[in-house]
Amino acid sequence: MQSVQKILSKHMDELSPKLQAAATFVMQQPQEVATRSMRQVAKLSDLPPPTFSRLARAVGCKDFEELRERCRSDLKQNALSYAEKAKVLQQSEHGQSGGKSDVGSGTFIVHQAKAAITNIENLVNSIDNKVLSQIADRLVSANNVYLIGAMSSRAFVEYMAYMADMAFTNWRVINQRGTGIAADLSTLNEHDVVLAVSKHPYARCTVETARIARDKGAYVVGITDRVDAPILQFTDQGLYVSTDSPQFFTSHVATLVLLESLIGMVIRRSGDEAQQHIKSVAQTNQSLGEYWQGHNAKVIKS
Repeated sequence: MQSVQKILSKHMDELSPKLQAAATFVMQQPQEVATRSMRQVAKLSDLPPPTFSRLARAVGCKDFEELRERCRSDLKQNALSYAEKAKVLQQSEHGQSGGKSDVGSGTFIVHQAKAAITNIENLVNSIDNKVLSQIADRLVSANNVYLIGAMSSRAFVEYMAYMADMAFTNWRVINQRGTGIAADLSTLNEHDVVLAVSKHPYARCTVETARIARDKGAYVVGITDRVDAPILQFTDQGLYVSTDSPQFFTSHVATLVLLESLIGMVIRRSGDEAQQHIKSVAQTNQSLGEYWQGHNAKVIKS
């Protein structure tokens, strides 16, 4: 089932100005739509109640109730803020034997692991395999693949680029060399793919890069954690990952599973050339002494 964000974005250009205003409200405030009556939503948005009924039908829903149910379903992926999670973490610890029993008994790692497993299960159960295959096909056929991520997402696009560099020569992280985003995007066109990882709180530069990429005609894929994420306005496909965690910081385990799966799917589609490139990189690393060779290893002193 497509998300409300994706459905509304798909139909936005077809809507009248008033319906566009209603659609924008739904995308920006899905929690209000999910928990309030149509009359209350209309009051909050300063729009007539029938506008939301017309919007629901215009985007393929039977009525407003169906649109609201879609919002409720989407919001299950929302996460607490960092501060809220830290508060919950501290309160739960102080409630047990002076606040240190979780660490001593090892129960916290169980909670953390269970949350990560649940996030992965949510990914597996909710992912549209057809969409995932389409994305993998586009990544294979692209002239260039650009990866963008900032703040906590930066490390994951660099990890994806490291994996890709073993097999391909046309993948790169935007602004990796410190030359600026503009320099990397100057030659971007409709034959390229941009894959952006954007998690709450959303980095402005990632959203702006996605906007520029779409304007240049590139195929844009967004990996995010919420259905109301701003980057989804500028993507051709959006993939969602749960990031729930018992500690203050969001968990990125499911994100790693998704990125590793995408790379695996791309490798499978790439034939002998990718296989030979991986072999060549490994042999070059071996000849340069990059790998540990046991007792015969050459020790480099600083």
